[in-house]
Amino acid sequence: MGSQEIGILLGVYNGADFLDEQIQSYLDQGHGAWRVLARDDASTDASLEILNRYSQTDSRIHLISDQESNLGVVGNFSALMKAALETDMPYFAFSDQDDVWHPDKLSALLGVMKEAEVACPGKPVLVHSDAEVVDTHLNTVCPSFMAYQGICHNRVNPLNNLLVQNFVTGCTLMVNRKLLELAYPVPEAALMHDWWLALCAAVSGRIEFADRPLIRYRQHRNNQVGAKSVTLYLNPFTGRWYSAWESGRQHFAQSVRQAGALADRMAEYGVADRHIRLVKAYASLLELTPVNRVRCLYRHGIRSQTSIRQALMISRLFFIPRHRK
Repeated sequence: MGSQEIGILLGVYNGADFLDEQIQSYLDQGHGAWRVLARDDASTDASLEILNRYSQTDSRIHLISDQESNLGVVGNFSALMKAALETDMPYFAFSDQDDVWHPDKLSALLGVMKEAEVACPGKPVLVHSDAEVVDTHLNTVCPSFMAYQGICHNRVNPLNNLLVQNFVTGCTLMVNRKLLELAYPVPEAALMHDWWLALCAAVSGRIEFADRPLIRYRQHRNNQVGAKSVTLYLNPFTGRWYSAWESGRQHFAQSVRQAGALADRMAEYGVADRHIRLVKAYASLLELTPVNRVRCLYRHGIRSQTSIRQALMISRLFFIPRHRK
């Protein structure tokens, strides 16, 4: 298919209820030069049978098999990234198993990708979009996933947000081969594959945004990640609020370890970047006293995207034990 062929990396685990609709939305794409690399992560439902059926009827759909089993979300996509790098395709779009793509998703992302590559030739590039949040039956919950989450694309200093908070959603993104080569393998310290890809792009290349919904992001009871309304953080009188705060405390500590893995990857690949000091400062955050942690964040301009998230992050700094070298 040449330089326009796009690999679709489809991670599957017990997705039989919605998998047909997801794959049909690939078949409905206006940009027909694509190839699916699908990997089933030891499903116990009919997912594997569905994937086999499509792979037998459409030569563009390939089922990846290996000796690994039940790797989890991040491990599944890391295995797909490995398989993708064994092809000659230049671009890769990541896909969940239960959404519905707009017919122009691939063509729209590819257009933004091409413009970004002209602006920064030879560099890793990530492109992502907004999404429409829908329920199980595809009824609209919110027309904008970004608004629903209370997040936005940071065009100026994305790394300052991304170290502490991800604003890139995996099922909306496309990456070029340069970025995939840098990001693979996804380290154990990475919180999610999409966050890791965004961090790698922010330190070494470019992140661009298609400012409109290009998928229908389905919410149902079996979502492994899912959309969470920003209002979850605004009501302190529910048990969910404390649960979210405690989960966020652990999440924050892991984001620091993730930054350490990013610094290691930058050193491994010889990425000489102006951001290295910023990454290393965040990676060493837990070695400081709580007060010095706050000072470090403000000195380097590292912050969450909303005031409420920023306040929650600062509060968590005082409840994470100090790690000494």
